[in-house]
Amino acid sequence: MASVKGTGPDLAFLLNAAAWQDSLLQSYRTQLLSSQGLLFAFGAALLVAAFSIEPAVAVCGVSTLVLAIAIGGAWAYWRFRRVLESRSEDVDFWHERLIVCEEQLPLEEERVFTSFKCFQRSREILPDEHHPGQCSSRELARAGLGDTRGVITPVFASMLLCAWALLAAVAVAGMVAAVA
Repeated sequence: MASVKGTGPDLAFLLNAAAWQDSLLQSYRTQLLSSQGLLFAFGAALLVAAFSIEPAVAVCGVSTLVLAIAIGGAWAYWRFRRVLESRSEDVDFWHERLIVCEEQLPLEEERVFTSFKCFQRSREILPDEHHPGQCSSRELARAGLGDTRGVITPVFASMLLCAWALLAAVAVAGMVAAVA
């Protein structure tokens, strides 16, 4: 893509900036999933081990460790989600810049990124319809660009925090049963 005269930044630069931020967002998500998965697997394995040992003191000790891992994992996720939210806003920033720059292009077929975002929007609004999205850059800016992230992130957060709560609850139940 070449620079549009008088429109400011080069479209290729804007696209590269958006891709760079999106790549960072994806790598942070991968880091989060990997670390949370490993922590959860370790906590679950310890919990299984806790229920297979005999002395109540050992069960309480291991269950306390599992409880600490669950609390630490939930806290780490809660802190890291801010990084993901911030990076998502950065991606949206560059996407919006691209759309604004493409508005200056004389031919609509040159507005490839805007056309793609309209197509995505039409699939999210009417998923059963198979038509190319018809919308304006103003509609995109008003509606926000991260609909997929707006669905996946809260669902993932809820599932992960419920898993940590379940692990913590089972650990506490194990301690109570061992003491009783």
